Formats: sequence, C-alpha cells, structure tokens
Amino acid sequence: MKVKARFKIYENIVCSDDKKLYQLEHFKNKRTFPFKELTYNKDRSAYRIYSQWVSKKRLYKFMIKVNEEINVYSDIEDGFLKGLNLAIERHKQ
Repeated sequence: MKVKARFKIYENIVCSDDKKLYQLEHFKNKRTFPFKELTYNKDRSAYRIYSQWVSKKRLYKFMIKVNEEINVYSDIEDGFLKGLNLAIERHKQ
C-alpha cells in the first residue's frame, strides 16, 4: 500500500493513494487495534478515530505529506496461506 500522508497526533492513521484513511495495526497497553479502513460520516463531516469524532478540517491541519510504501499483513498472509494449504492437503488424504 502506498502511503501519501500521515498525521502529527494520530501516528497510526495513514492516508493511502486512493485517498482513504486507514488505521494501522498497533498495540496499546494490552489491547490490539486491528488494521481497518476508517469510515467518513457526511453528516458530521468527520471520521471516528479511537471512539472520538475527528473533523476533516482538524486532520488537514495535522497532515504531513509523505511518500512511503508499506506492506500490510504480509507475514500473516504468508502464514495463513501455508496453514490453509496444509489443511486442504490433510483433508484430501
């Protein structure tokens, strides 16, 4: 995934080249926050980030333009696919 922007306060929120916001997978205390796409609420003109409404205007103020390439779930996908292939082979026998 190509990352076009990051945000000062929200270090785990990124904007991709398709202009959608994503929350990267990260850990806070003992809780795991999964990778997900953030949905935009047109009525409030805001995104829901960490159970709070954050306006689009506020995000534009904190935006830092970058040009990065990140791999999302590459290790998990590889392990999952290998496990799935083993399960299918066992089932065939």
